[in-house]
Amino acid sequence: MFKKALATLVILLFLGLALAPSINADVEKDDLVELDVEFCGLGGKHTVKLTQEEYNEVELIFEDIQEKVSCVESDDEAVEIFNEAIVKLDKYGLLGGLSVKHVQRIFSNLQRLMDNKFLQRIASFITLNDDENSLCFISGRLSHIDFFRYIAVIFDSYNFVLNFLPIFNLCSSISVSCETWEHEGNGELYKSNGIITTRGLNGLIKLNGEIKGCLKEIQCGLGMGGWFYYIGVQGFFGIQLTNPVNDVSNFFGFARRVNVNYW
Repeated sequence: MFKKALATLVILLFLGLALAPSINADVEKDDLVELDVEFCGLGGKHTVKLTQEEYNEVELIFEDIQEKVSCVESDDEAVEIFNEAIVKLDKYGLLGGLSVKHVQRIFSNLQRLMDNKFLQRIASFITLNDDENSLCFISGRLSHIDFFRYIAVIFDSYNFVLNFLPIFNLCSSISVSCETWEHEGNGELYKSNGIITTRGLNGLIKLNGEIKGCLKEIQCGLGMGGWFYYIGVQGFFGIQLTNPVNDVSNFFGFARRVNVNYW
């Protein structure tokens, strides 16, 4: 009887060891955070899966960018912050097939473009309100934003020359907040909530809370319903990570024009 019980115990022990890896794998799989990563202006787009701990570390990287960009005194310092962040993000596989040096070189070229006196002179003809910026560094963490990559979206008559520079037509426009509309008039509003920081021709501007894009409104849809998108950023060139589960995006880079305000 004792031998039978011992044999049964040994079998159960081996079964437990065999099943443990698969159970742990399922738990680890469930704990993974999937992120959509895109390099606006570079054409790179991919998906990565991180552990919750890795995801929290990536969030801290973006928080660090926000704090440091608010304190820099020169464009060179801001670019250095971005370059350091690129190195850190690469450790989590977020750059995809792009090399650190390649992305850093492009960011440095964008800085020189933003510092171009001719472009700054053109941009200076546009009167900016207190919450608006132009030719600026930008970083943020916002919910309910969408990235558009169509020339028709970023075209506007008051900035004619900048629109026809090829580099800006490769970039994205960002909608900040959106809402649905229906034929019967029953829609739903999705307010963007979070923080956005810009540093450009209008100095340092930082907003934190429920934010709305104020550059223009785009209506998509026909017939029975569709969407209104409130465009707040034009000519965005940079990196964006979106968590599809909570629809929160972290991003940083450069922008031709930014106009957002509180609801």
